Order: sequence, then C-alpha cells, then structure tokens
Amino acid sequence: MEKLQEFCKSHIVDVFMCVAVIFFVLGCWCLYTANRTANEYHDVHDTVQQVKADNRNARQQINSASEQIEHAQKQLNVSIKRTDRITERTKQVKRRVDDNSRIIGECQNLIDSGRRDVEEARGIFADVDQANKGNGTQTNRT
Repeated sequence: MEKLQEFCKSHIVDVFMCVAVIFFVLGCWCLYTANRTANEYHDVHDTVQQVKADNRNARQQINSASEQIEHAQKQLNVSIKRTDRITERTKQVKRRVDDNSRIIGECQNLIDSGRRDVEEARGIFADVDQANKGNGTQTNRT
C-alpha cells in the first residue's frame, strides 16, 4: 500500500492529466454526437416538412382533378341527353320522310293511273268520233 501511495504522489500529475484527457475526449465526443443528432434531426424535420408540403400539394391536385372530372362528367351527361334528343328527332324526321315518300308514291300511282285513264278516254273518244264520222252523224261545230 505504501508503494501505491508513493506511486500516486509521484504520478499524481500524470494520473490527473490522463483523467483530464479522458474527460476532454468524452466531452468532445458528446458534443459531436449531440451536434450530429441535432443536424440529423434538422434534416429529418426538413424532410418531413417537405413531405407534408408535397402531400398537401398532391391532395390539392387530386381535389382539383376530381372537380374537373365531375365537371366533365356533367358535360358528358348533358351531351348524351342532347344526342339522345337529336337521335329521336332524326328518327321522327325519317318517319315523316318515309311517310311523305309513301304518299308521293301513292300520288304518283294515282297520276299514272289517271294518265292511263285519260289516254283510254281519249282513245274511246277518238273511236267514238271515228265511228260518228263513218256513220255521218257528226255535226259541224263552229
């Protein structure tokens, strides 16, 4: 024990310096890790804030796109209704044209029949006139 006391007395400055260096190194290491942790936390915080901003921007774009899709859907529905009305009107016009064509066809048949009847009547009148000329029963008209 005496040797230990003697060693401590003669090397107390050396022991104190070693302890001081160890505490200095530990202190520097603690400051370094604290600073590094703070920097990493700052980087993480910035990243989280950027992600939040990106998410908010994406949400706004999604909402805007949803509104545009809804507006386009409404316009499409209106266009479909208009197309249906136009299609129905076209069908009505086609039915009228078909009816008119049928009526025109019937009228043309009547006209053709009338022309045949007129030709037949002219032939009959011509035959009657011819017969009357041959019999001498024709009267002079002035």
